[in-house]
Amino acid sequence: MFRDVAEELQTQHSFTSLEKCVAVEKEEQQRKAEFIALLQGQRWRARQFGQGSRLRGLQQELLAVQEDTHNLIREKDKEISELLAAIADAQRLNPRREEYEKKAAEVQLENLHFLLEREERITCQESARVGREIPQEVRVHAALTSFLQESCARLEARTEEWRQRFASHAEEKGQEVAKWRAEVEGVQEKLAEVTQQHDEMKEVVERHEAEEEAARHRMEEEKQKNDAAAKIQAWWRGSVVRWGLSASLKRKNKKGKPPKK
Repeated sequence: MFRDVAEELQTQHSFTSLEKCVAVEKEEQQRKAEFIALLQGQRWRARQFGQGSRLRGLQQELLAVQEDTHNLIREKDKEISELLAAIADAQRLNPRREEYEKKAAEVQLENLHFLLEREERITCQESARVGREIPQEVRVHAALTSFLQESCARLEARTEEWRQRFASHAEEKGQEVAKWRAEVEGVQEKLAEVTQQHDEMKEVVERHEAEEEAARHRMEEEKQKNDAAAKIQAWWRGSVVRWGLSASLKRKNKKGKPPKK
């Protein structure tokens, strides 16, 4: 293509081939832009699964590549315009200057073509990488979402199971507490009854002991009285014997009656 442009400049002094080259480059850049727009059309898949951080990063990278490509296209269009202006100016110069400008234009066009091809490869590689990573990230996001949903479901099921166990356990413990409380109340009633019986028996025992003590005192008093009477009687008899009263008593009892003791 560049040789055709050079031959046309040498033979026909026209720029038809260069204009075709520029048109072809513009069409190629337009196809790149359409390809990038087509990749951007896959965003609806990512929206179905949510905007993950990795997806947003890939979309930002894709936007950056698109913006860089458009900037490069504008720069290359500007360079081509400058080259066309330089070639147009070369027509007004001498043949040697025109030949030099043609060679310079060829070199610049070759460099431009090389840069465009390199940028095209980089753009295609980046677009292909992004196109490969987006479905992968979508699958990863879907798998993660499914895993989280299953984990939440298992957690909710386990929570419900533990809640039911707690309710059943609390009900059982409540019944046990009520049973223990009833037993404690029964024991308290029995204890109160036994305490009352103990108090009554204690009162009876104390009354019986008091009666026995009173009887013992009466017996001791009676014994003391009897002992005192016996002592008085013995003293009296001794006194009678000592005073000679026993003889008179014997005389009074001569009729055959025994003396009174």
